[in-house]
Amino acid sequence: MASPGATGGGTARLLRTAGVAVVTATAFYLAVQTVSLLVGDAAEAGVQRYTVAAAFALATVATGTMAVDLADRWLLGGRITAFSQKMMRSLVFVSLLVALLLSFVVRGPSFFLPLTPALLIYLFGTWQRPAPRGAATRRPAGTSTGKGRQRRGGRKRR
Repeated sequence: MASPGATGGGTARLLRTAGVAVVTATAFYLAVQTVSLLVGDAAEAGVQRYTVAAAFALATVATGTMAVDLADRWLLGGRITAFSQKMMRSLVFVSLLVALLLSFVVRGPSFFLPLTPALLIYLFGTWQRPAPRGAATRRPAGTSTGKGRQRRGGRKRR
């Protein structure tokens, strides 16, 4: 009989792989939408068409970056450096913010409906609980480090 943790690890890995697949599929969908806006006959004309295409392109960049970040975190065990991870998350934030602003100017917030599952998976995957803040780090007055401490005014205390 298998141990209780043996099947749970496989299920978690399967769910994480499915989550990365959903985010990747969303990026692919947005890339297809961007190309179809730029190449095909779109209902929008002129500047509005290119604004929507730019919003889709920025959302594609954001979801592609989300997929890379989640794949590294969940499937590869976190090989990316902390700085690179921070830069990727900054790229996601800025590109989604600009895409949201562009979509508000042209269409409205309905643009983000296809992004909702990917955003929820990404937020769930990258959420970190804040570290518990301990009490004051000062030592009690009775403990001594063995060295004399200097008092205010320049005199040493023993």
